[in-house]
Amino acid sequence: METHDKVSIIIPCYNQGSFLRDNLNYLQNSSHKNIEILIINDGSNDIETLDILKVIECEYPRLNIKIISQNNQGLSSARNLGVKHASGEYIQFLDADDIILNDKLRIQLEHFKSDPALQIVISDYLFGSHDLTNYSMAAPSTIADHTFNTKTFLLHWEKTLSIPIHCGLFRKKLLQEIPFKTNFHAKEDWIFWTQISNRLNPINFLYHQDELAIYRVHSNSMTKRDHSKMLNEWIKAQSLLLTLFGSTLTNHELYQLLDTNSYHVQRSYLNQIKESASVKNKIKTLLRRSPLLYLLASKTFHIVRVLRRYLAIGDFFRVNKKTDNEIK
Repeated sequence: METHDKVSIIIPCYNQGSFLRDNLNYLQNSSHKNIEILIINDGSNDIETLDILKVIECEYPRLNIKIISQNNQGLSSARNLGVKHASGEYIQFLDADDIILNDKLRIQLEHFKSDPALQIVISDYLFGSHDLTNYSMAAPSTIADHTFNTKTFLLHWEKTLSIPIHCGLFRKKLLQEIPFKTNFHAKEDWIFWTQISNRLNPINFLYHQDELAIYRVHSNSMTKRDHSKMLNEWIKAQSLLLTLFGSTLTNHELYQLLDTNSYHVQRSYLNQIKESASVKNKIKTLLRRSPLLYLLASKTFHIVRVLRRYLAIGDFFRVNKKTDNEIK
């Protein structure tokens, strides 16, 4: 077994023990065998997760599993701690509830071997149901047909571009130079990918079109998000990225970036409305009873959208001022 192709798989785990066995079952069948698995217990406090962590190493004796514990400090801190303890030349991040397919590491390592200039190899992915019985593709792909440069990540993230972190395989040295930002509770991947792209050239990236990763969709990953918090983290991340890279944008590109606030504000409002059954049902009832109200609602939708856009940009500058002070 070659020593220079070792992959360190970093799995942050905060109260997600119920997913770990699915995760490890796939890793046990990986066609690339030179791996270590670092499970970072990020201060888990539920009994199920703690019980599983006590026995998981014994359940998978053929896997080189190490459990590293820390007080709860968040996803970014857990990933950074994993990189610090990794002994492999390559890093595979893998959230506890996601999956990488059996041939992913072997295929991506073949690309690294054929091109020494590569720093990151990215595969495409599938969406998987909670029980991993149903799968679907993102259509169109959220990765294909993009040039991996700073402006692309700034302007298109979560619009046409989105890369789940476990799609990538990274050279460890790169991650030692660019760690994840630990003062964010969401949108840390946007910052990470943008900083990485600013350090590298597009030739240092390679996109492999096969779907070699599974992003699992379940209640904890989607519907229980605090949408107001997600919106605030988006604006906070945007502020940091503008501070770091805003000078590289033209006026038109700057407007494009600011204009994404309206999209995120609308999505946050709509998600909160969707999750409120009482509000949703009241709106449906009113629209059924009053065709005139329905007509007015459809006619005024554009006006509301424009107002939200201006409110979003105003909110950005108010939050941006506060965030700039925090950064300093």
